[in-house]
Amino acid sequence: SDKTVYSRRNPAIDMLRALTMFTMIFVNDFWKVHDVPIGWNMRFGEDFMGLADIVFPCFLFAVGMSIPYAIERRYAKGFSAESTLGHILSRTFALLVMGAFINELGFRLLPEAPYPIGVYWFLMAIGFIGVWNQYPKPASGTQKNLFRAFKIIGVLVLLYLAFTFRNPQGGVFGAYWEYWLHRLDYLVCAVIYIFSRDRLQYLLPAWGAFILICLLGTPLREALAVRLSLPFPNATSIRHVVHPAYRQRG
Repeated sequence: SDKTVYSRRNPAIDMLRALTMFTMIFVNDFWKVHDVPIGWNMRFGEDFMGLADIVFPCFLFAVGMSIPYAIERRYAKGFSAESTLGHILSRTFALLVMGAFINELGFRLLPEAPYPIGVYWFLMAIGFIGVWNQYPKPASGTQKNLFRAFKIIGVLVLLYLAFTFRNPQGGVFGAYWEYWLHRLDYLVCAVIYIFSRDRLQYLLPAWGAFILICLLGTPLREALAVRLSLPFPNATSIRHVVHPAYRQRG
């Protein structure tokens, strides 16, 4: 019966994931909107839950709900646990690399960079598609070599961007590697499910441990929470200007 359940897609998860991904396209630009008579858009110096605070938890929830379906579907197709673990590690590596390139854009480019920001986005997309595109099974040796060439071109494009990237502070690519770490949530949850499957006696303690970690790691002081709420190098200076907590501290 489990194989029957996991052999078909769950439309509720698919709809939630689609709506979340659609909203993620523009949610990070809401802080630029001014003179809007509503309070759900994200603005500097305001301490409340807005739309941006809902989208990312929805994304994590959709990922967590999809993991059992994906793993059980692999098991139903005859893949071993070792093969599934290797698949998870390769996916995690792809997420880390993609996240690194996308996160660097949060720090913008040095004006003297060899390309504008639009070219960076375009080349980044070309590199991602070349390396991680789901190519069909090659029908001939020529087609196999062509697909291999696409992957090599994608790797070279990404390496070029990584070596030539410079942010306005002169930082090189990957200078803020700590912001990649939140993408390890997929790896942690998937590995936990491999060893626990649907046994709640193992899943519930793991869930409780993560809740406890979040509680213990949450800042209780408002000024500290505001300072940590924006992962950009100039976040402190921006908050100092617009947030009363920083003005009072001088």
